[in-house]
Amino acid sequence: MIRRQFVDTSYGQVHYRRAGQEQPTPLLMFHTNPGSSAMLEHLIKPMSQHFWVVAPDTPGLGDSSALLQPNPTISDYAEATIEAIDRLEIDNFNVYGNHTGANIALELAIHHPSRVNRVILDGIAFYTPEMKQDLLENYAPDTAPRDDGTHLLWAWHFVRDQQIFWPWFRRNKINQRSVNMPAANELHDIVVDVLKSISTFQKAYRASFTYDKDAALQKLTQPVMVSCPPSDIFFDHLERVISRLPNCETASLPSTDETTYLRQAVAVFSDFLSR
Repeated sequence: MIRRQFVDTSYGQVHYRRAGQEQPTPLLMFHTNPGSSAMLEHLIKPMSQHFWVVAPDTPGLGDSSALLQPNPTISDYAEATIEAIDRLEIDNFNVYGNHTGANIALELAIHHPSRVNRVILDGIAFYTPEMKQDLLENYAPDTAPRDDGTHLLWAWHFVRDQQIFWPWFRRNKINQRSVNMPAANELHDIVVDVLKSISTFQKAYRASFTYDKDAALQKLTQPVMVSCPPSDIFFDHLERVISRLPNCETASLPSTDETTYLRQAVAVFSDFLSR
């Protein structure tokens, strides 16, 4: 069973999901933007059969309070996460992160090497300077509730178009993705999370776009597994990540919309973390 709880911090409350029997070394799981740890429930449930799983909502996303900094960095998100982990009285842990969550997991590992045992990085991007600038200018525009309610429709199309195009604001055939559209109820759940954080989710995107992953990856000292299924928007970046981590393990997984994906992912991740 997945339980939902809050922990108090100096910047507000952090909402998190937890599952499995408590163990000395839990698995912390960090989600991608723009939703919440609910986006990881499909992995949390089976992984909790092997590990105690704790999955916080990134500050300013889902049900977690936003950071106080006007322009937080990935380092700020990592240190805020450590504060929440300390309040939960967790000492040593393993980390799994997806996309922006992988950046936070990476930053935790390099700044707290004595506490992070093993690292799974599931999808990390390497942007060209031109792509980075394009994303900063267009991907996560400032928005807020509007009198006419059009922000509701904007949020729906923002989430839906992320499934159809990469990046979502380049709506043409060249940028079209070859993946199945999630069910309407799945899109709805993500949209609800976006609406909860309509004025703050952008900060996590911008922190991710400007994060120097090239330098960070080369500072890792822990055992690390790198994965990125073919359906992921960052699959073409995988070889560049591996080249920065000569001793990493890689997980060759099917696309996420294939029926075998979840079983294989849980088996590979669990084996790596259990060593």
